[in-house]
Amino acid sequence: MSRKAWELNPERYAFTGRRVLVTGAAGVVGQEIVRQLLAEHRPALVRLFDQNESGLFFAEQTLRAALPESADRLRLLMGDVRDRDRLIRAFQNIDVVIHCAALKSPWLCNYNPFEAVQTNLVGVQNVIAAALETGVGRVVAVSGTHAANPVGVLGATQLMAERLLSAAHLHSGPAALVYATVRFGEVLSPASDLVQGVRDRVHAGLPVVLPGLDASRFVLGLGDAARLILAAGGRAQGGEVFVVKMPSMRMVDLANVLADRLTPGKRPQFEQAPVDPMDGEHLYDELVGESELPHCVDADDFVVILPVDRPTAPGVARVLHAPRSDQLNPLTPGGLEALLRESGALP
Repeated sequence: MSRKAWELNPERYAFTGRRVLVTGAAGVVGQEIVRQLLAEHRPALVRLFDQNESGLFFAEQTLRAALPESADRLRLLMGDVRDRDRLIRAFQNIDVVIHCAALKSPWLCNYNPFEAVQTNLVGVQNVIAAALETGVGRVVAVSGTHAANPVGVLGATQLMAERLLSAAHLHSGPAALVYATVRFGEVLSPASDLVQGVRDRVHAGLPVVLPGLDASRFVLGLGDAARLILAAGGRAQGGEVFVVKMPSMRMVDLANVLADRLTPGKRPQFEQAPVDPMDGEHLYDELVGESELPHCVDADDFVVILPVDRPTAPGVARVLHAPRSDQLNPLTPGGLEALLRESGALP
């Protein structure tokens, strides 16, 4: 397989021989990060940290079956990012933390805002403090497109978490601890909410509910999402938000492609839901907010939002327009089907 431009540059920062901990490791993205670490980067040890007991169990079973030669480097740790003392114990002798644990559903976060704050903000604060106390060298955290021009609870917590991590880098002092964030859109995989939601509605013969027939999203395959996070770990100097330049898709096209595979020749019916940004519904994705543009630079496959204390280096290309999913040419149905197959969301 040819290397993507955003893949890890081992000359900058390698995971080989490192001791890595992944929070939210029982989740879809977290588990893929662990798989790629073991398969491609030869770390000394990988600790899977999650509060989901059954998720950890099945993650270990899957990884052991896929990579039996790496099983002795896996360690399973039960715990919650809300518990700072537990994180401090888990981070002992760890070189790199990849922080994936978060609440990610817009409407559930709106309905349970106090829980969203506890996990998405207090959890990030705990990761920052535990990493500083235990001498971790690098923290790379996962964020999402709701952080760009946020309205609902999810976006507000994502943006604030990014700001906490950028501030943590400024205040880490002589420890030289690097904090960075990765921001991306929908991840396509068999277990993603977007794919499962459409598939379940089609299976049940129900109309697919969309915020609008022109609704679009930025998308990324599961494997590429994990590679992006690892690549950010290699490029980060501290305090940046790495935003990948992602293709966009029309949600109608996603439903049609999935329906055609489930019930060939039968087109799905659609139902339009009211668009209320306060509930997390939106017609298009944004990757960068207007207020962030003065701090954005172009870096190959990334838009990098620099921390406020770092001036743009001479000769570095600036980003002048905020990317929106409805302003790009969307993937063709054939291109979308190929991405779904690559991600395992289609047989």
